[in-house]
Amino acid sequence: MPNLHRPTLALLALLTLMGCSQKTTATPAVDAPTMAAFIAGMQNALSSRLNAANQGTLVGAVTLRLSLDRNSRPIACKAVPSSPQIARLLPADAIVSDFAALARLAERECWLTTYPPVPEGLFEHDQVEVAAPLVLMPRPTWTTSSRPDRP
Repeated sequence: MPNLHRPTLALLALLTLMGCSQKTTATPAVDAPTMAAFIAGMQNALSSRLNAANQGTLVGAVTLRLSLDRNSRPIACKAVPSSPQIARLLPADAIVSDFAALARLAERECWLTTYPPVPEGLFEHDQVEVAAPLVLMPRPTWTTSSRPDRP
């Protein structure tokens, strides 16, 4: 494997959550800092859970569509194929896992994840819908000369 530069190492995380977006188009009741905190909390919750469950064994892109109730508990979890734009974030030489396996992992962990409190202004009919594009990266394999703790 070629020697990796430190900025590139961040891209080789086991899972990169490229962003969460909630389905409601107008969110005037939620200010930007509150929305940013909610998105960061969602990213942290999902990435931590999926990192622990996957440990680099599955590789690919999937979008998780989930609905949360007023207590931030999931009431729906469905994995769908990600857009080509998200899938292009995988390394060109990555061997992508079967979509069904990726979907099973994402949906299973969706139900088990503890989510941050949802800002009140995001609710529509007592729930909020979130689309979370997920990119599960291959586990890096280091050679003696390319390990990040080596100069």
